[in-house]
Amino acid sequence: MKVGQDTPDAMRCVTVHVKQPVGSWCRVASAHRDIATSVLSCLPSGKGWMIETVHLQGAGWRDLVAEIRPLTRRLDVLDDQLAEGTIRVVVPACGLPPGATASGLHPTFPFDLDDGKDTWQLVGGAAETQAFVLGLRAHGMSAEVMAVQPDPPRGPLTARQRVILTAARAAGYYDYPRRITLSRLAGRLGLAKSTLSEALVRIESVIIGAKQTRGVDPL
Repeated sequence: MKVGQDTPDAMRCVTVHVKQPVGSWCRVASAHRDIATSVLSCLPSGKGWMIETVHLQGAGWRDLVAEIRPLTRRLDVLDDQLAEGTIRVVVPACGLPPGATASGLHPTFPFDLDDGKDTWQLVGGAAETQAFVLGLRAHGMSAEVMAVQPDPPRGPLTARQRVILTAARAAGYYDYPRRITLSRLAGRLGLAKSTLSEALVRIESVIIGAKQTRGVDPL
């Protein structure tokens, strides 16, 4: 798929698969299919390092922590529960900061690690997306655009609603069949299942109402 095929100014939701270098903590973690790994935040800390907050879900998550600890400069367990936990790692910086600098785009958090790949979702125009992907490739990261969808309506939704909607779409909640359950999505977002359910109902109501106002059949 060529990134620049549609109108350059059009805002789109773009799904990008990024393969991290062999030996990186995230490449190792993503190979554990029994552990759901989601990156909640990622910030540069200077001098070639990054700080990432990560949620791990699965009975063997502590074993995974022990495996990736030697690949980090520092690893702290922030939340320790029976079948899930949250950690913070300090690791060598990847191509994300240069890609973000080159394009002005940044992946929407949280994003998933699975089967050797990060799944990132961006919101931006064609030229910006291309600059982001080329910026990653210039720093040794394999990046491929997998899907392009129209950006959700901006006006009626609050910033928090847009974050929830974007995360739900990226995780496959609106795919058929669904690729993620409501419970698991709630865990990734740090919300109670009932809170997320209510939020999604409100978001869907706002979007349907906006389409009806514009005379568009929501179905």
